[in-house]
Amino acid sequence: MLLGDLSLSDRNKIRNICTIDVHSRDVVAKLIAMKVDSSSAFLWQSQLRHRWDTRYKDCFCNICDAQFRYSHEYLGNTLRLVITPLTDRCYITLTQVGTISSTILAICTLPLLLNKTEVLGRGTDNNLLAIV
Repeated sequence: MLLGDLSLSDRNKIRNICTIDVHSRDVVAKLIAMKVDSSSAFLWQSQLRHRWDTRYKDCFCNICDAQFRYSHEYLGNTLRLVITPLTDRCYITLTQVGTISSTILAICTLPLLLNKTEVLGRGTDNNLLAIV
């Protein structure tokens, strides 16, 4: 499919879907290999999860013990680099720091991973922001 005649935008969409899908596959394989059978297991809790809350009629993001209302922001159809275990650890660390202070803005630079930069913080509406 990627070898055919695609617009740049469509090619980027497919690459992004593949990148996220490969990461999801790796996470599921690790959960199976570690025999995780409980939703309270740290390996499951440490994954960024999205859920719909019927009480608030809104989407929430959860990771470890942090919970943020999803802001429904659109970041555009930009290229994404691979998602690594180090990226996952940065998300955990930054969200844990974010639960302590409501004005946190952290920049995590991963120079060993092709100068990949991710910004995680809170907006003026106290919702989680992530720029990848």
